[in-house]
Amino acid sequence: MGAYFPVAQRFLEWGPAISKDFTSQINVYKSQVQILGWYLGGTAAQLRDLVKSSRLLDIGNPQVIISDYCDTDNARVSGTCVNECVRDDEAKQYASALNTLQQAFAPFGNATKFKYQESTQNADIFAADLWSRSHRKSKCFFVQKDKPLDDDIFREVIARIERLDGASQIWAEWHAWNISSETTNSSFPWAAEAQAHLEFQIHGSENSIVQEGYDKWFVDLQQLRRPVVG
Repeated sequence: MGAYFPVAQRFLEWGPAISKDFTSQINVYKSQVQILGWYLGGTAAQLRDLVKSSRLLDIGNPQVIISDYCDTDNARVSGTCVNECVRDDEAKQYASALNTLQQAFAPFGNATKFKYQESTQNADIFAADLWSRSHRKSKCFFVQKDKPLDDDIFREVIARIERLDGASQIWAEWHAWNISSETTNSSFPWAAEAQAHLEFQIHGSENSIVQEGYDKWFVDLQQLRRPVVG
């Protein structure tokens, strides 16, 4: 488990409570843990101070990358085409990745199939390549401020992630996406009570026995987490 638990624990204490100008998430994989964040409107120096205040850099031997002067498009493709800030002229080559073609909803029963305009935003450049389809299963939980995760439960969740095989591509994506903000116009009426959003994802298997094991992993996770988070 190494630094997984203290890093994840500290992130969930710090990330949701920090300035709403800083959006962040922690990715817990089978073999590594990663924290990503975007600080909008501040300087790289301010971001360094913010990260330093987290005390996350005191845990283990982290590799830290902080870059600045991202334009809007650069920030939007982060995590797909690039993972840090690049020059504006270099970022332009990724413009087509943002030029997505609207897709119709998948058919559902006898309901009318809902369609968008099915057009790109910019007809003068190539449309974005469609992402390949994959068999993936996920489950989400919200942690409330008055029901923080028990350390033993937290450790057990991380241990279960580590016990899964590499083929599962297990990915725990836990967010502090400005839900600490005091105001919202969204359909999330209890946002003020929320601390973090925890999502777990597993890629499916064509082997029915392996898939049954993945399905059971989610059932067991539900039984462990639901009584805790409500």
